[in-house]
Amino acid sequence: MFETIAFIILFIIAFGILFKVIKSVMKVILIALLIILFVGGALGFLLYEDVKDFRANFGKEPNLMLLKSGNDILTGYEAKGFDTGGKMPQALAPDMLVNVEQLYKSSQLKKISGDYYRIMLFDIDLFSKELPDAVEIQFSQNSTDNAGQNISKSAMIGILNSSQPLEAYLDVALENDEQGNNTEEQSRNMARENILEQFNTTDNFRAAMFKASLDQVTEKKSLMLLYKRYNKDDFIIYPKTIMFVAVQRLPDIILRFF
Repeated sequence: MFETIAFIILFIIAFGILFKVIKSVMKVILIALLIILFVGGALGFLLYEDVKDFRANFGKEPNLMLLKSGNDILTGYEAKGFDTGGKMPQALAPDMLVNVEQLYKSSQLKKISGDYYRIMLFDIDLFSKELPDAVEIQFSQNSTDNAGQNISKSAMIGILNSSQPLEAYLDVALENDEQGNNTEEQSRNMARENILEQFNTTDNFRAAMFKASLDQVTEKKSLMLLYKRYNKDDFIIYPKTIMFVAVQRLPDIILRFF
């Protein structure tokens, strides 16, 4: 009898202690869930606003597109979205390009970020991986002259990387060209003059080759999908807002719709 009463008393005490422990644990779990819901909701709202802002402004505000090779900035141009308003891109002035390279190497791109909606740096390695085997180039935006010319991917990479991009292009373009009554030097000079008549400088020519490459890569894959795959070194976006942090964690099937 006494043992039974003692057991009942001990059971009641143990149950009371267990109930208090469970109640405390449930309280902690409930608070944690509320915090998670609040933080998740806030982050979701910020992400939604960032995506909405990007879609509304990327194609309207000026962006700076840069081509780099390692830490060296090869060329750059301004665009709204990826569009240059139906005109050939105007390369950054040499002194501006040097300034941008110095800022990039010292991780101080924020000093010029106020001038642009986004600064995008594409490493040449990205194009080595993503360009089609035959790269289409078009020198004239207003006519069909020189439209539909193709050069190989390796040739385009060589042109973009060359210290003399126009000469590198002429090496490729005139390799199997019929000279007619002209000597090789005459044909080269004529081709050079025709191209410079459209671009004015070799810097603008390199920028145009960069844009042609970028257009074909972004036509094949969405911008966000490219960013997820290459954001470590080959594709850098500044400023890196919450949308681009989220992109690194979203599945590819969702990024195809961005």
